[in-house]
Amino acid sequence: MVLKDCARRVLGSLALIGTSVMGCGRSSLVDLPLWRVETDSSGREVRLVQLPFQQSSYDMTTHALVRRVLDRNQDGISDRIITWDGAGGARIEETDTNFDGMVDRWDTFGPEGQRLRSATARVGTRPDRFATYGGNGLLTRIDVDSDLDGRFEAVQIFEGGRLAESRIDSDGNGRTDRIQDFRKGYLSAENFDTDEDGLPNLRMTYAKDGTLLKIAILQAKEPATVPADQRR
Repeated sequence: MVLKDCARRVLGSLALIGTSVMGCGRSSLVDLPLWRVETDSSGREVRLVQLPFQQSSYDMTTHALVRRVLDRNQDGISDRIITWDGAGGARIEETDTNFDGMVDRWDTFGPEGQRLRSATARVGTRPDRFATYGGNGLLTRIDVDSDLDGRFEAVQIFEGGRLAESRIDSDGNGRTDRIQDFRKGYLSAENFDTDEDGLPNLRMTYAKDGTLLKIAILQAKEPATVPADQRR
C-alpha cells in the first residue's frame, strides 16, 4: 500500500512538471523549481535559474534568455558572462581567458550572431588590442598598444579580410609617421614622415623577396592658396 501511494505521488509530480514544460514553448528551464526572481543591473526583474557551474537569467515577460554566467573550469569563480541585447543573437561576451579572476577579453556580436568587435588585455583589465569586423564578419581593422602605455601606436587595415596597410607611430607621439603597403600580398612599399609634419617625405619600394628596389624623396605638398580677388 505504501509503495502504491509513493508511486502515485511520483507520477503526479511528473505530470505537473510535464504540463509546465509543455506550456512553456521557449525553454523548459523557466518552469523548473530551481529558480528565483531577482532584479538585474538595469532594474528589470528576471527569473534566475541556478544550475551547477552556471546561472541563467530570463526575462519575466518573454522568457527570453538575457544573461548567462559560466564557471567553465569549475573552480567556483565565474569566468564568462554573456549578455543578450534585444532580439536575435546580439550579445556581449566577457571572458577570463586565463582564469586569474579578471576579465581580459570582450566580444561584441550583432543580431545575426556575427562578430563586430573583439578586445583583449594581456595585462590587467585594460584592453591593448581591438579588432573590428565588418557586417560580413570579415576583419577590417586591428589597433594595438604594443608597449601597454595606453596609446595605440600600430593600426592594421584589412580589405576583403586581407591585410592592406599598416600605420605605425614609431616614436609614440600620437601621430602616424610610417605607412606600410601590403596590397600586393607582401610589403611592397613604405612611406615615412621623417620631419613629423603630417606628410610623407620618403618612400621605399621593395621586391617580393624583400629586396629594396628604390628610395624616393617625396615633394612636400604646398598649402592651397586662395585667389586675391576672393580673399576677405
